[in-house]
Amino acid sequence: MCFRPAQVTMTACPECGKPNKPVSKVCESCGATLPEPNIVTMDDDPSNPANAKRAAQQAAAPAAPAAPAAPAAPKPPTA
Repeated sequence: MCFRPAQVTMTACPECGKPNKPVSKVCESCGATLPEPNIVTMDDDPSNPANAKRAAQQAAAPAAPAAPAAPAAPKPPTA
């Protein structure tokens, strides 16, 4: 089994442009507040062949059959 490392994107500071670690809340250079990182996981990556195959299978999967009707109440006995 092969494990690929997570895709990590450095967060650029909106004030000075310096790249910062994705977990940083403030810029290491100027102290400006950084935006929340956009984290892409393997399950979100459309270029991952396993995700494309899973999406195709889910799109082609038939709908679940409907439940059978409940039985009718018994009729009262006749004399």
